[in-house]
Amino acid sequence: MKKFIYPSIFIILFFILLYLFYPKTIENGIYVKTTNGKYEILNTGKSIHIRSTSNSLEKYQVINCTYNFFKTYNLEIQIPIKERIMVKKENSYELEHEGSVALDTSSYFYKIDENNEISLCTSKDLIVGKENIETFYNKNGFLQTFLIYPMNYSKMRVAISDNSFKSIYHENLTIKCLEDTKLINYLENKELDLPKDSLLTVTYNTESILITTDKEPYQFDKRTYLIGTKFTINEITRGWPKFNADYTDTLELYPTPKGIILINELATEEYLKRVVPSEMPTTGGLDSLKCQAVAARTYAISDMLNNRYAYLGFHVDDSTKCQVYNNTPLKDLTTQAVNETEGQVLLFNNKPIDAKYYSTSSGYGADFNNIWFRLDSDPTNIPYLTTNNFMESKILKPMSEEDWLNFYKNEELQSYDSLSPYFRWKINFSQSELVEIFKKSLVYNFENSREYMKIFANGKEKNDFPTELSELKDIIVLERSEGGNVIEISFIFKEVTINIRKDNNIRRCFNNGADIISSTINIERRDSSQLELWSTLPSSFFSVEKKENNFTVYGGGFGHGVGMSQYGAMYLSQNGYKYNHILSIYYKDTELEKLY
Repeated sequence: MKKFIYPSIFIILFFILLYLFYPKTIENGIYVKTTNGKYEILNTGKSIHIRSTSNSLEKYQVINCTYNFFKTYNLEIQIPIKERIMVKKENSYELEHEGSVALDTSSYFYKIDENNEISLCTSKDLIVGKENIETFYNKNGFLQTFLIYPMNYSKMRVAISDNSFKSIYHENLTIKCLEDTKLINYLENKELDLPKDSLLTVTYNTESILITTDKEPYQFDKRTYLIGTKFTINEITRGWPKFNADYTDTLELYPTPKGIILINELATEEYLKRVVPSEMPTTGGLDSLKCQAVAARTYAISDMLNNRYAYLGFHVDDSTKCQVYNNTPLKDLTTQAVNETEGQVLLFNNKPIDAKYYSTSSGYGADFNNIWFRLDSDPTNIPYLTTNNFMESKILKPMSEEDWLNFYKNEELQSYDSLSPYFRWKINFSQSELVEIFKKSLVYNFENSREYMKIFANGKEKNDFPTELSELKDIIVLERSEGGNVIEISFIFKEVTINIRKDNNIRRCFNNGADIISSTINIERRDSSQLELWSTLPSSFFSVEKKENNFTVYGGGFGHGVGMSQYGAMYLSQNGYKYNHILSIYYKDTELEKLY
């Protein structure tokens, strides 16, 4: 029996000694505090306690060291890289001064909050272009550890689109410096002083840019900055009548495989002074403009936090994909609205909300999930963006399809939005016109949103788009939200039936583009004005009436119908409502707070 006991004891002792003396390493450990002679270190997302040393450490310093049960040695304090991260890609980040650096396969992100408490977070919490980040390499030269401190929201990075707002990529630009300007390229160690009224010709050349001044040309392969106070760009005109907008603070020229991305980095409040007049007329008065300023500020910051464009290096663009920026000259009243709400945002659960807004309601607003949804996911819970009633006429809410048709046909109804020309609208189509339109628009939906389309022939679902569409027999609404927007619609042809789901897909089925149909079909608005050029229905709040071989689409509202109706806010402002009250009507249970 003894001959079995002794070897077992030796094995146990061996493993005990191995545990006590075997050296372990910590790479990019974050010092938290010292308690009872031990350091508390955060490493790879876990808390480790090791023997303290004579080193004097500051809270959240990052260290490398070796340790065992008895001691800690070879302790080295790591020097952070305090550079902005300009672009976030899946496997690499672009540092402002060091360029593109690969990420470690296991990178760790830590957030330090306003109370100086640290917690593990994710890469989503790292916002491009901000100066609140400390970054640390590992021994293999990869980016591994990130400390993210409280962020300053007072600057925005805006991508500038081309004239048509269709692309953020540019081939040729002519930039005029309206004040003394400094041209800087950190990665290529180049700096130039450009006097007032300098004219720069910028040309894209296969992932590089050629900048020609009045003296000589300069070739750059990396991000180049123009830091001044005001610029104009000859090739970019905005608004009607057309004008060359000015851009303040900093312009960045970022060469990519698709062209130059032009980014305007400027103070958030200056950005808003150019968004509010571009998004809302001044006729509603100061309080409606304050609503727009708060909504636009909240929307922009929410977009920034969502990292939608982090892989391209900006927070928002200047089009309707985000918010229209610099499409209207500055106005005194809109500037006043921005100034008097400086830093104010709407919060829900202490986070900036997704402050969606649109032009005109039909009398009802939609739930977020009635407009934006994915077939393969559960509904998104956004309590402040729910179905809303903006009617002032005392009517029973429509329940049947006949009720909804009569609702959209009724131009005498009174709501917060009834002064908008888009409160009610209609479009007349012949059967042949719709067949001509659908032959192209339904193919587009099939190619771009196949998952939201079902095709039936001879009672069976088909995978291929039909070779021929003929004789449109009827258009039937299959599903409608509580607020009245169409969620699913069916186009019934002689040989085939095609069902379409989701707001944008449904609206673009009725495309009046010149490349779609040869005849001219107008939208007739409530004030009898005619809209000739359009490519999508004003909203998905509509019904269809068929009479013999003609179809009339009767609709209400302009835009997606979620959040704040701008015409409604203008009406309430004109009737004495203050902006905080108006915002509480459109964004339920949110809090208006000053963020900076």
